[in-house]
Amino acid sequence: MHWLPFLPEIAEREGVTIDSILDRILSHEIQLILAWDDQDKRAAAVAGVSYFLQGEKKVADLVWLIGSKRDEWQHLLSELEEYWRHIGCVNCKSRCRIGWSRLFKQHGYKIRQIVVEKSL
Repeated sequence: MHWLPFLPEIAEREGVTIDSILDRILSHEIQLILAWDDQDKRAAAVAGVSYFLQGEKKVADLVWLIGSKRDEWQHLLSELEEYWRHIGCVNCKSRCRIGWSRLFKQHGYKIRQIVVEKSL
């Protein structure tokens, strides 16, 4: 399971347990998509995607996107979008860290909301 090494960092960022992430994956609430590094023979990145209906329209929700050597796989976002179109999605949404917004803007995404957060 090439995606297991990514779970601790996802759990830390999400503020949840690894077990809760595994539950979401194993229940098929989250679909995992890997970016493979042929040279290192390992996953370079993993995307976690859930799907929902917005009215009658299927939407892909990019829940996680995490990995190393981002410059080597970030171009794959276009291929991921093609896959989503193929399975009937008409929209993609992602709640991401501010730094990721530059990548998404390069691919035609627009900022629709800003989420602010404060630990109490």
